[in-house]
Amino acid sequence: MSSSFWASVPELEALHSKIDRRLQHILKNEEHQVAYSLSDLSRRGKRIRPLLVMLSAGWGETEEDSLLDLACAIEILHLATLVHDDIIDNSKLRRGSPSLFALAGKRNAILLGDYLLALAVELVAKTTSFDNGIIIATGIKAIASGEIQQNTDRYKLIMSKRRAIKKIIRKTGALFMLSCYSGTVKSGQEAVLGEKFRRIGYSLGAAFQLQDDLLDLNGDPKKVGKPLGWDLKNGYYTLPVILACEESTFLESTLANGKPNFIRRKRLLRAYQSTNALSKTKDLTTHYMQRSIKDIDSLPDNPNKDLLKKMVHLLLVRDY
Repeated sequence: MSSSFWASVPELEALHSKIDRRLQHILKNEEHQVAYSLSDLSRRGKRIRPLLVMLSAGWGETEEDSLLDLACAIEILHLATLVHDDIIDNSKLRRGSPSLFALAGKRNAILLGDYLLALAVELVAKTTSFDNGIIIATGIKAIASGEIQQNTDRYKLIMSKRRAIKKIIRKTGALFMLSCYSGTVKSGQEAVLGEKFRRIGYSLGAAFQLQDDLLDLNGDPKKVGKPLGWDLKNGYYTLPVILACEESTFLESTLANGKPNFIRRKRLLRAYQSTNALSKTKDLTTHYMQRSIKDIDSLPDNPNKDLLKKMVHLLLVRDY
């Protein structure tokens, strides 16, 4: 399935399509009821993480089919986290379409999320080395730890920018790092390149999440696929919100007093939009993007180097 998001870069679009075909092939081999549900879920998304696996492996050598399976394992792991996120948030929509939670019900969605995780682990075990498996398992643990921390902090206004960035790194940066780093290990690259790709993944993941946080508060609901202020409604007080609270006593006091209702939430959004939080967060997003570009520039010459930079640019200017 083609994605218009990468249409401006034919090489990325072609790689995206190749990943999609492989992913659908893997899911079709599963039990028919499971395959139907997961195939529908898997047809949405930009495939950023598996693209990073494929691109980062380009500085080494590995068999393509095996690399594709590893990339799909990372994407399936990501899908598992989305399924569980929707259950936790009681979200009926995922990227503008009914979520698996809405389609299958809570019980089945929990089981299917667990199944996805098991499938990802099975693919990792079949396609990569023991050492890379340990790296990926450690990454999964970090992601789960980040989700636990995020859930613990729901509806708690913790005025710490450092803590907010740390949550971003654990929640999103960890999987981006894992995508980049596992590709380098899979293709047998030297440790120094692996460390550069670690940094690229962390920086890109942080920038990506900050952009998501901004879209939740300032984006077009039709493009984003969820109502404006969805994270705010669910008690996830992101970095832009924390920055806005530094300027708005109304925003800070209201959030500190518990769950905002619908009417109050509209006022909260207006209060947020009256501050400089948007521009401050954009500046920080640009900082992380530039950091990832700097590390990409330091990589040895390779056709994938330019593709990575184009990918970073598209992710920075996206509106969904």
